[in-house]
Amino acid sequence: MRKPAVSHSDEDAQSLFAANLQSLLGVTRSLYPYIQRGDVPAVVNLGSVAGFITGGSVAVYAALKSAVHHWTRALAAEWGREGIRVKCRRAVVYTLVIDGSDVVPTRF
Repeated sequence: MRKPAVSHSDEDAQSLFAANLQSLLGVTRSLYPYIQRGDVPAVVNLGSVAGFITGGSVAVYAALKSAVHHWTRALAAEWGREGIRVKCRRAVVYTLVIDGSDVVPTRF
């Protein structure tokens, strides 16, 4: 959702929060018992370069992706004591949100 930060309604922000952070927290919490019992326990979260470097009109999205990266670091510190690796991949996914074109190539 590309728009200036002050143009986001509460509903916009909540939708972005649910898709980018709340879902991650719920899945992580739900899978924790299974991860603990894994032979090679690991978590890989999907972040975004927007969590580190961002352009205009994506402030809310960028803040949430930054939170994903920070969540990953905090979880790695917490779960690392149990031998669980937690990493975050910074992906670039070209979509209409990024370039406004009709082509949606994906690169991981």
